[in-house]
Amino acid sequence: MADEQLAGLFAEGTAPERDAAFAQCVGVRIVSERRGARDLALSVRLVVMLTLGVMAFATVRLAEPTLKQIAESSPEFMGVPVPLMLTVFGVGLLVRLPRFIGLRLS
Repeated sequence: MADEQLAGLFAEGTAPERDAAFAQCVGVRIVSERRGARDLALSVRLVVMLTLGVMAFATVRLAEPTLKQIAESSPEFMGVPVPLMLTVFGVGLLVRLPRFIGLRLS
């Protein structure tokens, strides 16, 4: 390199952010890290949902004889046992409760 080229290089600076290849490498690493963090968050949610599903399944299986007895001896409304209807209604309200409270508070 000529002295003028070296002088121009040092005048502009030799910082890595001026290097296009380095900037691209950093950009690729950032995207990779974000993808990894997103995948980790998704897998944590999946594990929590699967755990809750397994717990609900096990609870229903353990309580099945009791639930069957309650369903057989309870009154029905349009062919559906009333306790089942109330349970489904209650679960629906519990699922929507945080959204309802959040809308009212904001």
